[in-house]
Amino acid sequence: MKEFLTLFKSSIEGSFDEFSTQFLRELRHMLGSVTRLDQVGDRQLEGIAREVANPESISMLERSEGDKTMDLLLLPLSLGGGRVRYIVAEGSFGQVDLDQLHLLKWVYETRVETDRRIGEFRTAAVYDCDLGILSKSVVPALFDLEKSRAEDFGSSMVFLVLRLRQDSRLESIDLIRKQMRRTDYLFDLVPTEVLLLLVECSAYGGEAMTQRMKKILGPRLLSTGYSIYPEQGETAAVLIEEAQGALV
Repeated sequence: MKEFLTLFKSSIEGSFDEFSTQFLRELRHMLGSVTRLDQVGDRQLEGIAREVANPESISMLERSEGDKTMDLLLLPLSLGGGRVRYIVAEGSFGQVDLDQLHLLKWVYETRVETDRRIGEFRTAAVYDCDLGILSKSVVPALFDLEKSRAEDFGSSMVFLVLRLRQDSRLESIDLIRKQMRRTDYLFDLVPTEVLLLLVECSAYGGEAMTQRMKKILGPRLLSTGYSIYPEQGETAAVLIEEAQGALV
């Protein structure tokens, strides 16, 4: 499980390319002796791989080439919209844990689906393309999306409210965005307040980000307050209220 948590962490903090590299590294480790590992679309499958490929299930078989016996694995990965990518692996795998393979498949497909949904939210909700700040109206939907992943992996989230000077608000938002991770979200609450939703973040991380904001924003920042999911609430509304109540 530790390896899968490392893989999932890379899906949270890294780019998709970084995650894919970690995914393939973990697959190689799981299979053992691998002589070939390719990623192909269903139309690119050839020979026996094309014959046995099933987009709904993992396929494994043993085949002979002359006096050698080789294992073949076809791992289908759903990309959404009916599209499927196959991992085609050959080698001498020995005994493979199918449950772990299914878990690996689930982690990959969860990352793909999450990226798709986040992309849709961001496309629809960004009201200022230059600032990239999201509307308060989509906080519940994005929180519910991240909450489901947090529940699966036992992680926390931080709702950090920043009260800004109105005369330097645009400059402050630009500075805040430069400090955000790729997976964090910035929302507009009221004309003088913004909300940072910090995914995969503990109370310690929330305090560290608060201190960083105070240092970066200086006199532009009037006050800060934060709340922790799940300790201080289970809904976005409650967590925002808790964070605003903690403004000092």
